[in-house]
Amino acid sequence: MISEKIVVVDDDPRVHQSLKEILFEYQLISFMDAQKGLDYLLSPNGIKLALVDLRMKELNGVEVLQRLRRAGKKTAVMIITAYGNQDIVVEALRLRADDYVEKPFEIHELRERVKTILKEESRYDHLSRDPQTQIERIRQFIQRNYTNASLKHVAQEMCLSSQYVGRLFIKYEKYGFRGYKLKIRMEKAMHLLSRSSLDVSEIAYQLGYENPESFMRAFKRYVKSTPSDYRNRHSHHRRKS
Repeated sequence: MISEKIVVVDDDPRVHQSLKEILFEYQLISFMDAQKGLDYLLSPNGIKLALVDLRMKELNGVEVLQRLRRAGKKTAVMIITAYGNQDIVVEALRLRADDYVEKPFEIHELRERVKTILKEESRYDHLSRDPQTQIERIRQFIQRNYTNASLKHVAQEMCLSSQYVGRLFIKYEKYGFRGYKLKIRMEKAMHLLSRSSLDVSEIAYQLGYENPESFMRAFKRYVKSTPSDYRNRHSHHRRKS
């Protein structure tokens, strides 16, 4: 794991220098601006571990953690704290922080904790190379991000090539990549048409279509019905039941 990259988000330059000396065998990517660090962690990358300070001027460590988990990022997060505030630490762990460490650092303890987390993440990464596991993770990603989940975007997010993702869908998913994405969109459209009062234009834009006409054409090809007819039929069934 000599070339393993670790992100450090802390607004104190002394912390970055100290961590570089303690974790000398790893490649540290340092951010003193919490928002820039968060933006980097949210972008497609192969980062397995981030060390994030609890107290920063703009975003605190708990907020960074919340946004990562809300976005579905599974990057391991170790919270750095100098305050010993157990309530905040408990909250961070509840939000799925992987560990925390107090300043000033105890060198041996910090090195062992980092090594343990990276070892576990590498084990998970090995499991994630199983094609069936990969295709399931990609399905879940598309279900959460169906409006902008292009093949290139998904491949970057999964740290895979576009060609490989395409082949996975040909092998394991009868719809193919584009067909699976369309299936998820249409299922969402049918749900909104039958259970919401949104008009067709609002539904089209919510599903990521550039205009209502494109959505209506896709819906009619897939469902063999116009969105309005589908809504009228299902509204009628609800009134009768």
